[in-house]
Amino acid sequence: MKKLLITSLIFLSIAPQAFAEYVLFMSETCPHCNSLKEEMQLKNSYEDFDIKEYEVSENMDLYVEMSKKVAYKNGRVPLMIYQDQYFEGQGEIISFLEQDAVVEESSNILSKEEIQTIDKIVKGTKEKMQYQKFWGIGITIIIALVLIIIRKVFQLLHRKKGRGHH
Repeated sequence: MKKLLITSLIFLSIAPQAFAEYVLFMSETCPHCNSLKEEMQLKNSYEDFDIKEYEVSENMDLYVEMSKKVAYKNGRVPLMIYQDQYFEGQGEIISFLEQDAVVEESSNILSKEEIQTIDKIVKGTKEKMQYQKFWGIGITIIIALVLIIIRKVFQLLHRKKGRGHH
């Protein structure tokens, strides 16, 4: 359990955006959406953030459902939804993505002390697991020996009883 927790913490500290889903609702007829799309393509935002883009007219149910989840009520596009937040309009969406990119870049850098701490935790966990494995094997052997001894004792007692009756 500890190993899984440590692995998860390490992974999350290195790749905070790995499971994040950026959803962008746009309209082909919206000039603001088209301008945003061009800017995002120039900045490689689609690739950097794995943005899922939806044409609002073809995905109205999804738009309504996701808008409700984040309490968005304006009904406009472009609209980006990320986790429990929404961002409306080109300026707000670009600002959010630029801010998120800075957070992602800085979180990918681990200090020497952090790396050493993680190393110590991993080594300590490995040692504990090895000791637990040996203890488990040792206890199993002891239990097996005790059962064999008990069986032999009962067999001897049974034989002695059998001889006395004949």
